[in-house]
Amino acid sequence: IDTAGRSPRDELQIGELKSLLADAKVDEVHLVLSLTAGLEFLTATVEHFSSVGTSSLVLTKLDEAQELGVMLNLARRVGLPVSYLTTGQDVPDDIEPAETQRMARLVLGQDRLLAPGAGSTEILP
Repeated sequence: IDTAGRSPRDELQIGELKSLLADAKVDEVHLVLSLTAGLEFLTATVEHFSSVGTSSLVLTKLDEAQELGVMLNLARRVGLPVSYLTTGQDVPDDIEPAETQRMARLVLGQDRLLAPGAGSTEILP
């Protein structure tokens, strides 16, 4: 679900989304969240969208996030797996499957994100 600006507090819109997904008989529901938001807001957002049957999270804007540890804390707190990460604005090139080892290396500073539009040798600190 890329909520396209839908407020997680708008129960009417969430109800419409739930109905749409039920009619579509989807197998998976990926909730798209920006890591530029704080852990408390992200947790509340996941909880508000739980009624639509969220099966996993897509975490975006890793390249803009202040702290990458939020992604691990969020997944643990809400009990949902992370399916994909986005590391820039060049879609689909900046979308990658969420791999546990890669996420851990990013959080620990052992792996880095490439700067948007950069060659393979330029990295973000």
